[in-house]
Amino acid sequence: MTTKILDPQEVIALDPSDRTLADQRPSFRATTTSASRRTLGSGRRLRWLALLDMVAVAWMTVAGSWLDQHDPFSLVTLGGHSRIAAVLATVSLLLLAGLAIRTEGFVRATPGDRMLLVGAGLLAAAALAGLFLIVVLVLLVASFVGLLVKLFLR
Repeated sequence: MTTKILDPQEVIALDPSDRTLADQRPSFRATTTSASRRTLGSGRRLRWLALLDMVAVAWMTVAGSWLDQHDPFSLVTLGGHSRIAAVLATVSLLLLAGLAIRTEGFVRATPGDRMLLVGAGLLAAAALAGLFLIVVLVLLVASFVGLLVKLFLR
């Protein structure tokens, strides 16, 4: 038995009622998306979130115990709990990595995928809450110093 490799135009031109070549159709046909798979957008924010999770896991692994012991920096580690922050970031990263494949790069997702994406986002927010707090504090202090400098230099 010889197998015929079909051209994409031939696959489209096949008669749907003709079942002789139905089992020999190649897998390069365009897949149809069901109505339950909605477009999420570009997925850029979720990729950034996965990147932040990777950074958090690396920082908590390398410098977590040191950050736990020093008071001003213990805010980054959820009040001195670097292992909990590392576990939250790792679980969030694993969820996002698995969902990146399943959602075609965070582009199309089923309702169940969207619920898992929300869960991964909440885990990441909890793991990165201390870092967000430090960033906000730095921005507020810089704004305050800028206002003071502007006030006294007039």
